[in-house]
Amino acid sequence: MSRRFHFILHIGTEKTGTTTLQGYLHSAQSELNGQGVAYYASPGRVESRALAASAVGDQAPDDFLKQLSVQSPEQRHVFREQTKRHFHAAMTALDERIHTVVISSEHFHSRLRHPWQVKWLHDLITPWANDVQVVVYLRPQTDVLSSYYSTALKNGEVRSLEGLGGRICHTANHFYNYQMLLTLWGDIFGTENLLPRLFTPEDLIQQDIVADFFKVIGMPAPRNWNLSVPRQNESLNPLGQGLLRGINQAWRQDDGFLSRGEYKCLARRIKQVFVGSGERLPFDKEVELQSAFDASNQWVCEQWFENREVLFKPATPRKKAPLSISNEHLALVEAVIRGLSRAEVKGVPKLNRCADYLRDSAVAIEQNDIDAARRRMALAYRIRPQGPFIARKLEEYESQTGLLNKVRKWLPLGKT
Repeated sequence: MSRRFHFILHIGTEKTGTTTLQGYLHSAQSELNGQGVAYYASPGRVESRALAASAVGDQAPDDFLKQLSVQSPEQRHVFREQTKRHFHAAMTALDERIHTVVISSEHFHSRLRHPWQVKWLHDLITPWANDVQVVVYLRPQTDVLSSYYSTALKNGEVRSLEGLGGRICHTANHFYNYQMLLTLWGDIFGTENLLPRLFTPEDLIQQDIVADFFKVIGMPAPRNWNLSVPRQNESLNPLGQGLLRGINQAWRQDDGFLSRGEYKCLARRIKQVFVGSGERLPFDKEVELQSAFDASNQWVCEQWFENREVLFKPATPRKKAPLSISNEHLALVEAVIRGLSRAEVKGVPKLNRCADYLRDSAVAIEQNDIDAARRRMALAYRIRPQGPFIARKLEEYESQTGLLNKVRKWLPLGKT
């Protein structure tokens, strides 16, 4: 092989807009090619998932390989060889105008945790490389946890955000420890070739991952800058998270609450309807959890961000605002309540957290729309009938709506 390229290896991290960036890169390939840039993706994918799956070796679990029924060491060996052939064929076929190759997969961050795994990728790329620049985006660990929670629920998680965080968000976990991550990749590709970036609104160029990526790697943005790429892997809002967690619990317990078809249908609708910013940890818990990473984050700061005092700004208390809940949301809440209700059980304990969001939403709109407030509080009551505040408020709303309906009955139409 006589040709060599400048490689830009984007390794994540996960939950830093990677699917948005990859969707854009994949859709803008013709524009990129015109600028001498090739975007390499695995067969049938918009990113390089097969490279990450090949690098994990013969034993490490990998959901992508499992989906392909590639499990045994022999099957994995065949898969790795196929991946190598595809990569080499793609590099050989590149137009002579191409001088730069971009490779992206957030699974490089999440799946490759040992030097020999990263070295497999290094050894695949370097015969074709003049140089390799490793780009990685970092964000506060508690932000990663909050963003990851929706993904975990979509994959069947049943724990609360706080329960999950206490189990996985700690300094011994490579996924969250950026000192471990950068040391691993620096040892293989060279520390001088690492380019960490901060995935925070004040640090991203134009507050946009695509704009930032192109600016950082020294390339002009493609001409079709306004290319529309559907957002992918979006978070669920807290009410949707609570509903999905509830049906996950019912399905995992296999106690006859839901059939497989009912579960899949409800889960699909929840993922479609409840898109939005997800739940956050209580502020004091978030500060406590984030502070555990102060030492490792400071190491990263001193190595790559010497003009900053700290890697991430300290968290500040957030103003809690009631969720915006539509009629479509409420209809789906009712469907989930029906699916999980049992005559012998008072309320729907699996949806207990959802009652808080419905209650708060009702109180927020009670002055402007008593009928809508009553519907929300009635759903909160069906979930938690033993809640004294919910019961009192529902009685109050029903009294007001009853009186209002009497007034409406006797007033001429259009005068209400």
